[in-house]
Amino acid sequence: MSTAHLFADIVLAPERGLAAAAERRSLLPALLAATAAALLAAAVLAPRVDYQRTVEEQLEQHPEAAAQMSPHDREVALAQAQKLGGVSTYAQGALGPVLRTLAIAFCLFVAFRVANRPVPFAPTFSVAAWATLPLALKDLLSIPAVWRMQAVSVQEAERALPSSLAALLPEGARPQLAAAASAVELFALWSLVLVALGMAHVAQVDRRRSFTIVAVLWVSFVLLQRVAAPGLAGGR
Repeated sequence: MSTAHLFADIVLAPERGLAAAAERRSLLPALLAATAAALLAAAVLAPRVDYQRTVEEQLEQHPEAAAQMSPHDREVALAQAQKLGGVSTYAQGALGPVLRTLAIAFCLFVAFRVANRPVPFAPTFSVAAWATLPLALKDLLSIPAVWRMQAVSVQEAERALPSSLAALLPEGARPQLAAAASAVELFALWSLVLVALGMAHVAQVDRRRSFTIVAVLWVSFVLLQRVAAPGLAGGR
């Protein structure tokens, strides 16, 4: 199967495509595509973001933490954000897809081992790379919306493509609720389904068991990273 057929099968026949990617240990084409999409999105986003405004919105969401900052600390944080914001945006575009794929693959490797269905890491890494391509598609689809924006915060840019339940929340919703709603996102759920289909082949289990393991892993991530972590940060 050629690389072009592999890309097509991820959309049209995902079980076949992911199985082929796992068996071939195919990794580089998917990572290159995801990185290219992320860098293109970063190139559009960076000149349109007000990084000081981004920090100010973050502090408004966590008033307890903001109250503990001195005026000097606040000024330093805003200056650093303005100076390093563009660099961090491009760095995230260049390194984010690879690091994200590696983290997902490692978590899957551990989760299936805990579920008494140990899997080899190499095909798991391949499945993670190809199954998260919908996230690269999200980056590309967000570009036209971000293109029309000027002097926005990163948070506003992330909401440019209304693909999650967070788009339905009213202004001023609690940070924990907004974080949980943003996790219920079309492209993330698409990737979740693809991961489960691919891991069913790698682990040689039925789709139901694979979906259960992947869903438990995803819910754990949402509760820890999107709900608990912002709550703890706001309480400092």
